[in-house]
Amino acid sequence: MLPALRAARLVAAPRPGATLRESLGLPRPANRYDTRVLADVPTA
Repeated sequence: MLPALRAARLVAAPRPGATLRESLGLPRPANRYDTRVLADVPTA
């Protein structure tokens, strides 16, 4: 997929050492182990 996007000039070549997420401008996923998220949910 990336070679086709690069050939169509829709995505630039990644910087050396950059991750694919950084190169495509994607946000980091939510931390599923973060306990603060569970504190916002009311318990029955």
